[in-house]
Amino acid sequence: MPKSLGTILRNLREQHGLSQRAFADAIGLNATMLSRLESGSRTGLSFETMCRLSIGLGISLDELAREMGLIPGPKRARAARVETLDGIVLRDELSQLRRKLASAQSALDNLSRRIR
Repeated sequence: MPKSLGTILRNLREQHGLSQRAFADAIGLNATMLSRLESGSRTGLSFETMCRLSIGLGISLDELAREMGLIPGPKRARAARVETLDGIVLRDELSQLRRKLASAQSALDNLSRRIR
């Protein structure tokens, strides 16, 4: 069963030894928003926010999405089907999405290194 976003964020943030405010400040996110995400009172995320969270937590977007149950882990990939509003995204389309996500993560990593 996938963990909730709030549980994942809180556990990873605490593993890094950061308070909510320190983590929010470090990734340029409003501390109230982070608190709402962790408590579950806010569930929707923009792509930019998800990128900030993954960079701040030191994990890839792919890992964060996998932890949240948005994409299957390696063992379930063969039978993977993701429900969408338009029908079902098949494995090949999922693979294409993963490649695009990896490319976006790489670009974000490069940007992050330039900023530091």
